[in-house]
Order: sequence, then structure tokens, then C-alpha cells
Amino acid sequence: MRKMSDAQDKEKFLEKFKNPDENGSLSDPGDGSSSNTAQDTLPADAQIVEHLLEFRDLKASEVMIPRTDVFGVPISISMPELLEQFIKTKLTRIPIYKTSLDDMVGFIHVKDILPHIDQRDTFDMHRIIRQFIYVPRFTKCIDLLGRMRINATPLAVVLDEYGGTEGIVTVARLTEGIVGEITDEHDTARVKVDYVKKIGNNSYIVDARTSIQDVEKELGKQDLFSDEDGEYETFGGFILSYLGRIPSKDEKFLHNSTNLSIEVLDATPRKIKLLKITLINDA
Repeated sequence: MRKMSDAQDKEKFLEKFKNPDENGSLSDPGDGSSSNTAQDTLPADAQIVEHLLEFRDLKASEVMIPRTDVFGVPISISMPELLEQFIKTKLTRIPIYKTSLDDMVGFIHVKDILPHIDQRDTFDMHRIIRQFIYVPRFTKCIDLLGRMRINATPLAVVLDEYGGTEGIVTVARLTEGIVGEITDEHDTARVKVDYVKKIGNNSYIVDARTSIQDVEKELGKQDLFSDEDGEYETFGGFILSYLGRIPSKDEKFLHNSTNLSIEVLDATPRKIKLLKITLINDA
């Protein structure tokens, strides 16, 4: 049987979920009983099916929490300091490293330290460290989910080509690929973000962490960046690839091939955070 891998088969499959008949049965997309328009709103079950179809091709690097947003503590940390970090960050799991995030050895769950709170002088971190798995950035999420289940771990470390830490993936992040956004303790900053927010007829505020696909979807410009060179997955990565450097806050420039006017609203010397983009050809 041929797999439904192209857009036509996917849309035909999802059409059955868009317009159930008056008895609640799924309609046949070929019987003329339903219309296929961009305004169709998929019910929850159809959205999950659509996410499942997309989930097959997702890679770990596309759903990971980037290294710059990962919080960890050294294995030499004392019990009072560890407790303080759990309280301060409100995390339930904290990665543990030897010398840096490139040398992570596991993670600690907050409930594992409760029996040791009084052991300020005799506390041994090694006794309660839980293990996670290490995967390359191109690992498919569907395979990663299976590996995490087999290894009974909720965290995986994504490695770059040099063996350094590129980010981490949580079970919640993987589940989001199927059922939609789920609030996770590692996502406290993310929850407040409108990744792409329309502020005018042709203008948008874009978080630099937004995927290229999501930007294209919100702008209604499929394959807008398909002719661009470079290896990147986020809009911030696209900017870095285009400029070859990190732009300064308030910097403005044009990207001619996509007809985008781009303004950097927020950035640090190390990363791009927020941008404003305007479709100048539609103005």
C-alpha cells in the first residue's frame, strides 16, 4: 500500500474529518459532500491526525529546548544550593553536569532529594542522579519517543556533530508534536510568547525561535524561504545565515528575494530574540 506522504494525500485524508455528515459519520471526500477551503476548521481529532502525519518527519532538533535556554547545575553543588535552585527555578527536573552543559551526566527530580534534605554534610549526588539518553540532532522524533519509553526517561540530550550539547528534548515536547502545546516546567518562558503576532495588514512580530514553517504558514506564503541557502530551522537561524553575524538591536535591513523588510526589536551580543517583519510586496 502506498504511503500518504504528499500534500494531496494528506489533504484528502483530513477532508474526511472536516465535514462529518448529519449523522456524525465521516464523509467521503470524493462524493462532493464537502468543500476544501483554507477556512476549514479541523476538529480536535482531525488536528491530532494532521499532527501525527507531520510528526513522522519531525527531527529532535526541531522540538528541542535550545542550549541557551537549558538550565543545569554542577555535580559539585551542595544540598542547600540545590534546594535553592529548585525553589528559584520552579523546575521539577534539573540537568546535572561535570564542568559545563557539554558534559551532562544526568538529571535530578525534586522528589528524589526530599529524603536527603537533612543530609547537608553527607549528601551524595551520585546516589540519586537519573540517566537520560543522548541522540544526534537528526534523530526522528517518532524514534526518539520509542527510545525514551524503552529507557524510561523523560529527558534526552541532543548532540551536535562535535559531541557537544545542542539542546534537550522532553516527553512533553514530543507529545506536543501530536496533540498540540502542553505546558512544561521547562517552557515557562515559552508559554508567554506569541511566536508570530500580526500587528498590521502586512506586518508581524516574530520570535526568533519560530520555525521557518510556522512563519511561512502565518504569512500565507508557502515555500517563501525554499530558495534560500543555509542550514537553519528557525527564523533567527535564517537571519544569522543571511547576515553572517548577529544583528544589533534596532537594526533594519531588506531581504530582497523574499521581499521582507526586517527590523531587529530585541537582541543581545549572543542571540537574536525578537523581530518585526513586513511584506513590502503586499504593501
